[in-house]
Amino acid sequence: MNGEQAERATNGRRSGLVIRLPWGVVLEVRGLSIIMAAVLVVVGLTLIGVFLHDRDSQTILLRLLSEQVATKEAQIEFTYVITLPQEKREALKLQMPDTLRKKLAQQQ
Repeated sequence: MNGEQAERATNGRRSGLVIRLPWGVVLEVRGLSIIMAAVLVVVGLTLIGVFLHDRDSQTILLRLLSEQVATKEAQIEFTYVITLPQEKREALKLQMPDTLRKKLAQQQ
Protein backbone atom coordinates (compact mmCIF):
# COMPACT_ATOMS: atom_id res chain seq x y z
CA MET A 1 0.00 0.00 0.00
CA ASN A 2 1.47 3.32 -0.97
CA GLY A 3 0.85 6.63 0.81
CA GLU A 4 -2.06 7.67 -1.40
CA GLN A 5 -3.91 4.39 -0.84
CA ALA A 6 -3.34 4.60 2.91
CA GLU A 7 -4.77 8.11 2.94
CA ARG A 8 -7.90 6.95 1.06
CA ALA A 9 -8.33 4.03 3.42
CA THR A 10 -8.03 6.32 6.45
CA ASN A 11 -10.46 8.87 5.04
CA GLY A 12 -12.97 6.17 4.18
CA ARG A 13 -13.03 4.53 7.62
CA ARG A 14 -14.70 7.05 9.91
CA SER A 15 -15.87 10.58 9.83
CA GLY A 16 -14.45 12.82 12.48
CA LEU A 17 -14.56 16.32 13.77
CA VAL A 18 -12.24 18.84 12.15
CA ILE A 19 -11.71 22.13 13.97
CA ARG A 20 -9.81 24.89 12.23
CA LEU A 21 -8.10 27.10 14.76
CA PRO A 22 -6.50 30.49 14.13
CA TRP A 23 -3.02 30.67 12.58
CA GLY A 24 -3.69 27.72 10.32
CA VAL A 25 -3.86 25.07 13.03
CA VAL A 26 -6.17 22.19 12.20
CA LEU A 27 -7.38 19.91 14.97
CA GLU A 28 -8.83 16.62 13.77
CA VAL A 29 -10.65 14.40 16.22
CA ARG A 30 -12.09 10.97 15.39
CA GLY A 31 -14.05 8.22 17.14
CA LEU A 32 -13.41 7.94 20.86
CA SER A 33 -11.28 11.04 20.67
CA ILE A 34 -14.46 13.11 20.21
CA ILE A 35 -15.82 11.75 23.46
CA MET A 36 -12.50 12.30 25.20
CA ALA A 37 -12.37 15.89 23.91
CA ALA A 38 -15.93 16.54 25.14
CA VAL A 39 -15.11 15.07 28.55
CA LEU A 40 -11.97 17.20 28.82
CA VAL A 41 -13.93 20.35 27.95
CA VAL A 42 -16.60 19.55 30.56
CA VAL A 43 -13.98 18.77 33.21
CA GLY A 44 -12.07 21.95 32.37
CA LEU A 45 -15.17 24.12 32.64
CA THR A 46 -16.10 22.42 35.91
CA LEU A 47 -12.66 23.12 37.37
CA ILE A 48 -12.89 26.76 36.34
CA GLY A 49 -16.31 27.01 37.99
CA VAL A 50 -15.05 25.39 41.19
CA PHE A 51 -12.05 27.72 41.27
CA LEU A 52 -14.23 30.82 40.88
CA HIS A 53 -16.70 29.60 43.50
CA ASP A 54 -13.89 28.69 45.90
CA ARG A 55 -12.32 32.14 45.53
CA ASP A 56 -15.65 33.81 46.38
CA SER A 57 -16.12 31.47 49.32
CA GLN A 58 -12.68 32.35 50.68
CA THR A 59 -13.50 36.07 50.52
CA ILE A 60 -16.74 35.50 52.43
CA LEU A 61 -14.99 33.31 55.02
CA LEU A 62 -12.29 35.93 55.62
CA ARG A 63 -14.93 38.62 56.13
CA LEU A 64 -16.88 36.40 58.54
CA LEU A 65 -13.71 35.53 60.43
CA SER A 66 -12.79 39.19 60.93
CA GLU A 67 -16.32 39.95 62.16
CA GLN A 68 -16.11 37.01 64.55
CA VAL A 69 -12.79 38.25 65.95
CA ALA A 70 -14.24 41.75 66.47
CA THR A 71 -17.28 40.29 68.26
CA LYS A 72 -15.07 38.13 70.48
CA GLU A 73 -12.94 41.13 71.46
CA ALA A 74 -16.05 43.17 72.26
CA GLN A 75 -17.36 40.33 74.47
CA ILE A 76 -14.05 40.14 76.35
CA GLU A 77 -14.10 43.92 76.93
CA PHE A 78 -17.73 43.82 78.06
CA THR A 79 -17.02 40.94 80.46
CA TYR A 80 -14.11 42.87 81.97
CA VAL A 81 -16.15 46.03 82.50
CA ILE A 82 -19.05 44.09 84.02
CA THR A 83 -16.75 42.39 86.54
CA LEU A 84 -15.47 45.73 87.85
CA PRO A 85 -16.96 47.12 91.06
CA GLN A 86 -19.56 49.89 90.64
CA GLU A 87 -17.11 52.66 91.70
CA LYS A 88 -14.53 51.68 89.09
CA ARG A 89 -17.19 51.46 86.37
CA GLU A 90 -18.36 54.97 87.26
CA ALA A 91 -14.75 56.19 87.15
CA LEU A 92 -14.47 54.94 83.55
CA LYS A 93 -17.26 57.39 82.59
CA LEU A 94 -18.61 55.09 79.93
CA GLN A 95 -21.38 56.55 77.84
CA MET A 96 -24.65 54.74 77.52
CA PRO A 97 -25.27 53.43 74.00
CA ASP A 98 -28.13 55.16 72.17
CA THR A 99 -30.01 51.89 71.70
CA LEU A 100 -30.03 51.25 75.47
CA ARG A 101 -31.01 54.86 76.18
CA LYS A 102 -34.03 54.49 73.84
CA LYS A 103 -35.09 51.23 75.50
CA LEU A 104 -34.91 52.78 78.96
CA ALA A 105 -36.90 55.82 77.80
CA GLN A 106 -39.65 53.54 76.40
CA GLN A 107 -39.90 51.63 79.70
CA GLN A 108 -40.39 54.82 81.78
